[in-house]
Amino acid sequence: MSYSLLVANYTQLPLSVERAAAPIATLVLLSNLSATSCTPSSSSSSPSLGVRKGEGVEVDPPSSDGITRVAYIEPFIESWASPPLGGGVPAAIPHADEVVVARVLRNLSSVCVSPCGKAVYACNEEAEGLVVALDSATLQRSPRAKATSNGGAVVVRRIRVASWQSTLGRDPCHIACTSQSVFVANYSSGTVAIFPLLDGSSSCSLGSCSRLLGGFGPLGAVTDRQEAYHAHCVRVSASNQGAELYTCDLGSNTVSVWNTRAVSEPRVENQECMRRLVRVGESAEGTVRPLASVVLQPGDGTRHIALNEGASVAYVVNELSATVATLRLPSLTVLQRASTVALMDVGSDDVARRDLAADCYPAAVVMHPSRRALFVSNRNAFSSTIAMFAIEEATGLLVGRTMVQRLSSEKHVSIEPMELRRVPCWPRDAVATGHGLWVACERAATIAFLPTDAATGQFVSAGGDSVQEVLALPSVDHPAGGYRPSGLCLLPW
Repeated sequence: MSYSLLVANYTQLPLSVERAAAPIATLVLLSNLSATSCTPSSSSSSPSLGVRKGEGVEVDPPSSDGITRVAYIEPFIESWASPPLGGGVPAAIPHADEVVVARVLRNLSSVCVSPCGKAVYACNEEAEGLVVALDSATLQRSPRAKATSNGGAVVVRRIRVASWQSTLGRDPCHIACTSQSVFVANYSSGTVAIFPLLDGSSSCSLGSCSRLLGGFGPLGAVTDRQEAYHAHCVRVSASNQGAELYTCDLGSNTVSVWNTRAVSEPRVENQECMRRLVRVGESAEGTVRPLASVVLQPGDGTRHIALNEGASVAYVVNELSATVATLRLPSLTVLQRASTVALMDVGSDDVARRDLAADCYPAAVVMHPSRRALFVSNRNAFSSTIAMFAIEEATGLLVGRTMVQRLSSEKHVSIEPMELRRVPCWPRDAVATGHGLWVACERAATIAFLPTDAATGQFVSAGGDSVQEVLALPSVDHPAGGYRPSGLCLLPW
């Protein structure tokens, strides 16, 4: 089986513009990745992203030519006779489906695929957050070419919008799923929303939010970022059919683990009561408590977590302190801490490293499938990097020095006439496969690919420098500018 890379884009466009632009801007598909490595299919030793240009746009290209295909995803609503769950717009309204699609798939922040691969779930980072279910089987239909105003063309694949629901919170930023439930982190509201799948593991039918898990404990020391609870990550365990749900709260420096079956059960029969916020320590009947919880250091700002279940450890990246903490599972005991800023960047001066760390905001934390390397994306005003740590296979502990790979997908933009300013690529999300790391470079509108050794996870070098390839996503016709890749997931193809 081969795989495709699904890219969620944060477009930041006015709704009036998105009605026409969003169907080919919010989701992008990179296909023709090899089945064994999920890297761009190529016969050469250095994989090439070689996207065809000009009249090389192929509507239905063969899969054996080694060319990675880029296609925009055009969501559609199949029928208004039976509106999708979550409500709908009467068919009498002109262009009702375009308006709804633009609203539902606006400003996507995170995307995931169901365990069976038949459904894609995404959330949009809006003041009134939404979660949407998409039927991935519809992507298998033949793609088509769509002309652009500049005389070019883009490849478009259609996907059916099956259902959507309110997240009952603001600015949802991360999503995860099991075969029975979908979990969404509402950043600004500080809650985790839980949704049942109504028809089993292959379902695209989202039920309404059955429970909200809220933040708890004292807030952190960074007053401008930790003024409230900020749920930032939801992650389900790979073992035991996703029996544990891990959550990170940036506002309270907290990591918690929950029993997914317990939190997925509706609280009470009354729908309004089910939507009430459930906080730890509440005495009301039906309250669930975490299996374990830990508060990291003041000002850490816990952002994302990666699980190494084989070694019974987890890695938590802290956005505000530029560190990564290793935790023992299932107790969440802290075993070690490491800086994501490499000594090679600042010499041996700890003061200089602290100064650099103050301007560095780590985002994604990803373990290589070999379980021998850990990657952390660093966002910095001066440059963007990927920090790599070697993992001791038996214990899961990070060993050796922090190694850093600078990303080359910086770009220059025109701020004023005659002025060019360099914009760091700002790597927001990443996905590791056996032979490489895919990185969503949010501000550069690019996808970077860094080949790695399949056995060790180390970056592949050529002439002393690590190899990396950069794919610039083609622009879409709209007056408000481009879009920003924010979330990645691998999709069975």
